[in-house]
Amino acid sequence: MDRAGYGERLNTIEPPLPLAFFDPSDRTVEKTSIASLLGEHLLGMCQPGGVAMSRKDLVIAPALEAALILVVAGAGWLASSPLVFTSLGPTAFELIETPNRPSAKPYNVIVGHLIGVLAGFAALWITNAWSVPGIASHTVALPRVAAATISALLTVLVTLMVHATQPAALSTTLLVALGTMQRWQDGFFIMASVLILVFLGEPLRRWRSREKPRD
Repeated sequence: MDRAGYGERLNTIEPPLPLAFFDPSDRTVEKTSIASLLGEHLLGMCQPGGVAMSRKDLVIAPALEAALILVVAGAGWLASSPLVFTSLGPTAFELIETPNRPSAKPYNVIVGHLIGVLAGFAALWITNAWSVPGIASHTVALPRVAAATISALLTVLVTLMVHATQPAALSTTLLVALGTMQRWQDGFFIMASVLILVFLGEPLRRWRSREKPRD
């Protein structure tokens, strides 16, 4: 192929997305800063399904979720009790970010986490992994692996059976099965934290559900 033909072929190839998006020949780009274009793109990625999230949501959602965690963690600090743990994070997220989903409603949150706690203790009893080093050590012993697997299976199975699906319940059951919170009193701390979160978060969830479209 001669140079002329090769050049014509190149001219027919569409430029990749970044070049087409910032086409220098497009005079409208001059009127819009690159920062604002990137901002709009990021806003579109911040919402499930690609629906643009409002700037109001970008302020309110993080503030409310952080406030829920702050209150529970503060209560734990005042009571000198481990009331804050990892699975509260996704629970707070659901209450604020996806308020219309069934898993964000009080029944699912409370029953889901309760099943997770009970499944974790049941898995420890089945595998007799109480005294086995937990996940905080440098390795994971086979009894802990078995306990984690059984607890996850029981949690998903029972929550589906009673229509109380709650994604964060899997995190809760692993906290118990892997030894992070495996004392009996830890189960009460977990449920106390969940109840505080629901008590504070349910009014916020209802308010957010009126503002946000159905998921």
